[in-house]
Amino acid sequence: MKQLKTAVIVIDMQADYIGEKSKNKYYPHTLIDKINDRIAAAVNHNESIIYVKKVGKRNKESYISDFVEGLSVILPLTYIGIKSKERFSETREKLLKANVQIIEPQEGKCLG
Repeated sequence: MKQLKTAVIVIDMQADYIGEKSKNKYYPHTLIDKINDRIAAAVNHNESIIYVKKVGKRNKESYISDFVEGLSVILPLTYIGIKSKERFSETREKLLKANVQIIEPQEGKCLG
């Protein structure tokens, strides 16, 4: 029987939604600390960590908020989706130089 690999999925831990810069103040440090503890445990158990960011709109343009300050982001990232080539061209080049595989969604499709 094939051994399944466990992954931790970190969803929407972005500065726009949680943390000191967000409009929502839902115990950000407690939540960030608990998620960081789980990320550390995943690293110790050789589990995959998948970060998911929501694409929002600002001034009718697609926008992706940065990760919340204090969140553990384990590098190198294996996969990342980029919604707007223009908005993220500099980041895209840095990721490519770091040998990160970039998955670009088709128009109107969700990365999932």
